[in-house]
Amino acid sequence: MKTTSQGLLRFMTVMLKIAWIFNIILIAFVFGLLSFVFVVDEDHHFDLKVKDRQSTQTEVIPSVTGIIREAVVHPDQYLLKMKVENTLPMFVLAFSYFALFELLLMVILYQLRKMFESFSHDTPFSLANVRRLKTTSLCFALCLPFDALLLGTNYLILKQHGLGDRFMLVGELNYTWLIIAAVIYIMADIFRYGFEIQQENKEFV
Repeated sequence: MKTTSQGLLRFMTVMLKIAWIFNIILIAFVFGLLSFVFVVDEDHHFDLKVKDRQSTQTEVIPSVTGIIREAVVHPDQYLLKMKVENTLPMFVLAFSYFALFELLLMVILYQLRKMFESFSHDTPFSLANVRRLKTTSLCFALCLPFDALLLGTNYLILKQHGLGDRFMLVGELNYTWLIIAAVIYIMADIFRYGFEIQQENKEFV
């Protein structure tokens, strides 16, 4: 049983290291891709899930401000395909959201890596692991306002380019992030309790 547990811990440690390295490569690739698109392409392509009550068939929406070059709506799919002029603010916005998401992900991976590595050296019940779990819990909780910020930005893009009155943005907040955060925070309390019992046993001996 102990051998199985040690094998599982080693497997998780290796997988987290692989995920860490892969994510670093992904960051470099996406940043390079965003920079390349900004330099080469005149338009920024992105899709928005919307609800259109006026349209019953696929159609091209004419430009209102001249900034949007082309917008195609598919009522059956509720998908608005847009080409927006590739400006510096658009690049900064796209990079900022990507950087913010990756920051949360990298912190989560780092804390989990350190925690599983500590299992191989000493008891899991330590104050360091309690802090790691609480930090991980906070990062998962912050994913919810990140989703809200992204939805709000998409709505402002629609509104800014004269499409907000016709289209209603389809999307909802993912409260699963809060559930995961709560579960991890409870685990942190369990680890803290285990650490306190461990200290009491040492003092008793």
